[in-house]
Amino acid sequence: MVKDAQKKIFQDYLEEHMHVSLNFKWQDFMYFQYIGCRDELGAAAYIAGAKYAAKISDEDLQVLVEYPTAIKKRKFVFHGASRAVQMLAKCYGGFISLELYWLLYNAPQYAGYPFGFAPKIYSVDNIEAREICEQVLHVLD
Repeated sequence: MVKDAQKKIFQDYLEEHMHVSLNFKWQDFMYFQYIGCRDELGAAAYIAGAKYAAKISDEDLQVLVEYPTAIKKRKFVFHGASRAVQMLAKCYGGFISLELYWLLYNAPQYAGYPFGFAPKIYSVDNIEAREICEQVLHVLD
């Protein structure tokens, strides 16, 4: 379990460097929303930097960040336990990076099934962040 002081260091670092705001937290899960204009420069790398600064293991804190990418469009970046990353990729498609990052944005992965194995999800905009949070927490219980 991550200590509250570590979470505070992590949150402060992430909010300052990534221009995000904490929207929801529960146990060792934090959900942030990007409050800048849009992310084009790969700011998600700051998540790992914030964990390092707070002395938190990469898999011990689950972090979801929601970014606007254009008007009324968004993407999700998750950093945390590799089994949660694998589960999210199976449910929604998207991309896995360094076994700890999961990225999902409006880019088709497979013809006919642009987002994983959920044929009714044709846009990232149809996915609720709260559902992702609940799925990750369930898989890690």
